Amino acid sequence: MSAPRAGALPGVALSLALCGLAFGCAQQSEVPARLETSIRLADGRVLAVRIVPPAASCEPCDTIVFSHGNNLSFDQYDVLFDEWAKAGYLIVAPLHVDSEQHPNRQRNETLEPRLEDYTAIVDRLTDAPAELLPGLSLSGRYFAAGHSYGALIAQMAGGIRLDHGLGELPFDAERQPMAVVAISPPGPLPDYLSAEGWLQLEVPQLVVTGTDDVVPKFAPTWEAHLAAFEAGPAGRNYAIVFDGMDHYFNGSFGRLRDPSARSLTAIVQLNDAVLRFLDGVRQSGGPSESDWLDLSSEAAETRFR
Repeated sequence: MSAPRAGALPGVALSLALCGLAFGCAQQSEVPARLETSIRLADGRVLAVRIVPPAASCEPCDTIVFSHGNNLSFDQYDVLFDEWAKAGYLIVAPLHVDSEQHPNRQRNETLEPRLEDYTAIVDRLTDAPAELLPGLSLSGRYFAAGHSYGALIAQMAGGIRLDHGLGELPFDAERQPMAVVAISPPGPLPDYLSAEGWLQLEVPQLVVTGTDDVVPKFAPTWEAHLAAFEAGPAGRNYAIVFDGMDHYFNGSFGRLRDPSARSLTAIVQLNDAVLRFLDGVRQSGGPSESDWLDLSSEAAETRFR
C-alpha cells in the first residue's frame, strides 16, 4: 500500500464526483463503497485509514471507529463494516503499525502508536469531521469498536486503564465514545490488565466471544474474554457468547477462510446484536436487560450485568 499525500483523500474526490455523495452512491449497490484516506500525525508519520460511508440515510451520521486485531488489517472485516454501513453508520478504521500490510511494520512497542492512531482519528472527528468525508454531515458522536488487540484499544477509549499507568487515552467527555463494542478482548494479563482497570470503564460495553475463542497467553480459555464484562461497572455491561465460534468467527474476519453455513449464520446474528446494542445506546443509554436477554438462541447466549 503506498502512502497517500498528507491530507489527501485518494479515491474520495473521484467517488464524490461520480456519485454526488459517497453514501448516496452506496445506496445503489449491495456493497457499500470502501475508500481510503490518510492523516499525518504530529511526528510526521502517515496513518492510512479505511472509510466505509453509510449506505443508508443518516443526517447527521454517527461514526464507528474500529481498531483491527494484532497483525491484521482493516480490509479483513468487510462482513462487519458492510452491515454496519448499511445500517447508516460511517466506519473509520486505521491501519496500525503492527499490521502485516503496513509498509513500515513494527512488531514491538505497538501500544503507543496504536493510541496515537486512535487519538488522531477522534480528534479529527471532533475538531474537523468534514475532512473525513466531504459532503457528509456527521453528528460528532462515535462508538469505539475493535477486535482482539483492537478491542483493548476501544475499551481504553471508553475509560479502562492499564496497570501501572501504562499507555492511556485520556479522553474528556467531548472525545469519549458513546459505547464500546469489544470483540474477543484480552483477559487478565499479569502486571498489565486487571479488574481495577476494567472498573474505570465509563460507557456501556458489549463484549463478544465464542466457545472456541482460545488464544494462548492472551485468553487461555474462552471465558477469559468475558473478564472485562464481569469486572466492569454493573448495570451497563452486555455480552454475547457464540457456540462453536473461534477468535476469527471460524474465518469470517481477521484470518479469512471459506465460511461455513454455521459461521455465516453466526455473523448475521453478531451484526444484528451489535446494531441492536448501538441502537439501544442511542435511544436510551443501552438496551433493557429483558430485551437483550431475549436475543439469546441455541447458537448464541446473551448476558447482562
